Amino acid sequence: MKSIAWALLLASIGTSITSGCIIIEDDDDAPPPDIIIDDPEGFFDVTWTLTEGPNDVPTNCDEGVTAEIISEEVSSRERYVDVFTCSASAGITSSLPAANYDVWVNVYDSTDILIAQSSVIRTSIDFNNETVELDFSFPTGGYFALDWSIEDDFSFLECGDVSADGVSLISTLASTDFAVDDIFSCNDYTAETGKLLLGDYVIVVSLLDGETNLGNSLPRNGSLTVGNEQVDLGTFEFVVTP
Repeated sequence: MKSIAWALLLASIGTSITSGCIIIEDDDDAPPPDIIIDDPEGFFDVTWTLTEGPNDVPTNCDEGVTAEIISEEVSSRERYVDVFTCSASAGITSSLPAANYDVWVNVYDSTDILIAQSSVIRTSIDFNNETVELDFSFPTGGYFALDWSIEDDFSFLECGDVSADGVSLISTLASTDFAVDDIFSCNDYTAETGKLLLGDYVIVVSLLDGETNLGNSLPRNGSLTVGNEQVDLGTFEFVVTP
């Protein structure tokens, strides 16, 4: 009887051990839990190139010139400013909250006067540790914009009414003999000059029939102080008398 009891006991223990092995699971290949970042942050990796002349030839930054990367959050309009040496031509911003941004570059001379400003790029940081690359190329010169009209004592006239086919805008750098003459189609009634050096200018606008000057405006002063700036000179009125 004792032999039979021991055999039954050993059989029971063996069954328990075997059953225990069946329910053990290997979790080595289980996917890790999702990591949720409550406040994701990222960076803008920015490069910039200053250009000069009508062909936009790259130019070097002078000593002491600095470049500011402005990152303005679109919804709140909060600005983040990172400052670099202009000659580095590149910089990575400090860590920024994930959001939509307007980003641009300001360039200042050694006396902290703004001398050039890029256009604005709208972009976004969407996930944690994202680095968004942005490239800016912008001129150190500026532009003048203008409109013109022709009229007599009674009404406004068309260019064809006075045989005008062109408009000339002469920009003379103050206190110098340096002048640039931009020619536009009269029928456009609005225009923008080519790129001009920064400085103070005396502006004269003329109405043309081919190479014949039909009349000049009074001189008007205009100043370009920031690269890539457009300065509106307003409307030049040509009055035709009988």
